[in-house]
Amino acid sequence: MGSLRNAAKTFNNARWDEAIKDDLFPIPAKPTRVRLYNRISTVKSHFVEFVSKTKGATGFYELCLNWDPATDESVEGGCPMCERGMKATEHHYAYLISRVEQKKMNVTTVHPVRLTGKLAGNILKLSEIVYGEEGNPEGWTDDDPPDATDPKFGFDVVLRKEDNSGKVEYHASQGDKNALSKDERKAFEEYIQDGHDVALLAKKGTRKRDEVAQKLASLPGLGGDEKPEGGGAKLGAAK
Repeated sequence: MGSLRNAAKTFNNARWDEAIKDDLFPIPAKPTRVRLYNRISTVKSHFVEFVSKTKGATGFYELCLNWDPATDESVEGGCPMCERGMKATEHHYAYLISRVEQKKMNVTTVHPVRLTGKLAGNILKLSEIVYGEEGNPEGWTDDDPPDATDPKFGFDVVLRKEDNSGKVEYHASQGDKNALSKDERKAFEEYIQDGHDVALLAKKGTRKRDEVAQKLASLPGLGGDEKPEGGGAKLGAAK
């Protein structure tokens, strides 16, 4: 039989990204060629910081209620964290195939990958290099060239991570231009449909306003009985 204590713990323990966290592709320091798919979702979350008697300053991430990940649009969700002046962090989730893994294992395995806005912008700029001289491909009707994620006119991207004294930066360069094969498209779609759709996972993981507001009010330094030492400002407030 369960208990109220165990039930209460689920607020912090339940992760919206539980279904994909073990599959998440870590961008390595060594340049690695990948192929991205044209399904990208934006997820916004807040880091809720508070003071604990046992852990000191600590916190957890909570999805923003003023953002709908299923539609990629801002909404009026009455987000208690936005109301407290907590800034939301934005992450972009894509899906990719590692060409190194594909060649080595002789199987097409799909991974979700988290992109910063800067990295996404750098990948987009590669289109100007790939199609800059020859122009847009025949059959392409848009004024802007196809980007790397287009199933037919897209291209591979070489990703790498650079760590300079703790400051991490991600870099991208263009790879081979080729269309996704029928099997590769099928692999992407099957992975997404098999419980790995980031947009739907985040949508389902977004809690109700009252639940979040009650939790915040109970946290030390954010409304609970326990206050930060020295009577300082509440953590999580706008700075």
